[in-house]
Amino acid sequence: MSASVVAILFAAAITPGPNNIVVMDAAARSRLAAAAAPIAGIVLGTLTLVLAVRFGVDAVLDGWVHGRLAMRFLGASLIAYLAVRIVAGGWHYAEEATGSSRSKASLFTAMLAFQLLNPKTWVLALTVGSVHAGVEDASIPGLITAVLIVPSLCLLL
Repeated sequence: MSASVVAILFAAAITPGPNNIVVMDAAARSRLAAAAAPIAGIVLGTLTLVLAVRFGVDAVLDGWVHGRLAMRFLGASLIAYLAVRIVAGGWHYAEEATGSSRSKASLFTAMLAFQLLNPKTWVLALTVGSVHAGVEDASIPGLITAVLIVPSLCLLL
């Protein structure tokens, strides 16, 4: 795997953003185990987006002007909504950590879906996809491994 791809993944995953805030909030309200569901959703959502970009979805979206505008609006709206919920204390991770597996599954699903609207994840996916495409010995299994490991470790920190 390219050191450039790993460095980009590390820089994006370790710097503050909505994903880091959700994971820190989950761990602070309950324990690190409560952060497992959002971490899994974030990492798998990011992987889905990186692979989609790597296989050409960005070229399709590039020509869809109204779609890009809608994604910007939805992404900004979702980030604002999540910020208000976190500040207002509406996440209640402690209850979810001890509650049913359904609440953990819904948090996993929410964070996975959030990656499709998260502007920072889009920038990451577009950057990693283009850098990976330019690497001479680029392998998809290596890319998948890097996207699974690097952000997982960063979010656990």
